[in-house]
Amino acid sequence: MENGRIEIFEMFLRNWTSTLHPLKGVTQFPDYRFLNETARSLTMHKFLLIPKSRQMMVSWIMCALTLFRALDGGLHLLLSKNQFSADELLRRICFIFDHLPRKLRLGSSTRNRSELEISKRGRIISLPATEDAPRMHSPTSVFWDEMAFTPFSDKIWTALKPCLDNGASFVGVSTPNGSGGIFAELVKGAPENGFAIHKVHWKSHPERDEAWAENARKGLSEVEWRREYEISFEGSSDLVYPEFTGNNILLQNHRYNPAQPVFRAIDFGYRHPFVLWLQEIDGGKLVVFDEWAGDDATVEQMIKTIKGMDAKYGIAEEKVVFTACDPAGASVDSEGIAPIERLKRAGFKLRYRPSRIATGVELVKSLLRDANGETRLFFSPNINRLTEDIRRYRWKPGADEPEKDGICDHSMDALRYFAVNYLYAPSAQVKQARVRGMGR
Repeated sequence: MENGRIEIFEMFLRNWTSTLHPLKGVTQFPDYRFLNETARSLTMHKFLLIPKSRQMMVSWIMCALTLFRALDGGLHLLLSKNQFSADELLRRICFIFDHLPRKLRLGSSTRNRSELEISKRGRIISLPATEDAPRMHSPTSVFWDEMAFTPFSDKIWTALKPCLDNGASFVGVSTPNGSGGIFAELVKGAPENGFAIHKVHWKSHPERDEAWAENARKGLSEVEWRREYEISFEGSSDLVYPEFTGNNILLQNHRYNPAQPVFRAIDFGYRHPFVLWLQEIDGGKLVVFDEWAGDDATVEQMIKTIKGMDAKYGIAEEKVVFTACDPAGASVDSEGIAPIERLKRAGFKLRYRPSRIATGVELVKSLLRDANGETRLFFSPNINRLTEDIRRYRWKPGADEPEKDGICDHSMDALRYFAVNYLYAPSAQVKQARVRGMGR
């Protein structure tokens, strides 16, 4: 972009770009040095990668730049990891557009969840990243958000490359997600591969200090902190489930199908129960489509919540193939009634086959990605707690078992109970188990 246009875009940001702050509401784009430097990098480089810390407003800058370019014409393509994220990018662009001064706010001839066309001049199309999405368009510019977390990223890049060779500009933005994937490879290959790199670190934000960082660290492992905030591309050799990638996340939330088998999985969790709802989909695959984490909840409260969730989807108990749970739940509680007995009295069909923890882990691994590279277990985009726990679940140093960190245990145990009971044939149920929360 020529110098005059660079200065006009910087003016566009400072004077005419509004953002939506979660607490402050509509606010003028902040005049922070790190944002101004990022804006200048965006306008100076045709091919740019931005590895960043979380929540640094880079997506807002990119939305503003895309709109700025579209006001002059051209086709501008936005790619993101799923439908929700793609919709959110276009919502932000429409928000900026609607808050422009009247003299700049040209009419929009097309406006829907995936496209904004401005007075028959520029078009902005926002799509969830699929293998074929780039093939259908010849864009002037491409913005790929959360690039390291996008399913099928290698194939998308292959489809996108001819657009760049034909003159399109490109910006890829993401927090790191390990040392693999096209985003990490391109960052490592710069500048020899033609890409410029502009890092955006949390310390450059004037409202963030060490006290803020101490609070932000809560609930994160050291490796997660380094990746999410310190822009580290380190590998994941200590992860229990390195098989889990963005390819396990569906692009859209799964809709319950009453014609397909449905399952539940429960970890009783010492008054912190965790429940999963899963369903078989075509081709022998499975999807986790909902979850619930209880906080100081009794078994009776858990049962009530499960029935409420079932009612929301229209799931009748006779349609549930089984509910997998911890065999230790056969032990009586303080009131003299075993949790498993309470579930049976509530009409639940249960499976609670015993297994070693290592065996259950291997079965989950095989569902996430088997030795042939096939994936059978998928997750709806709304499954946040479980997928976060999978990403932070790690082996205990020097031991052949996962770390019991008090954060991931319950969701990971519920997933393991499901895998054990789904992949193994039913057997006689256990009457006693020594340790709640652990397989045998």
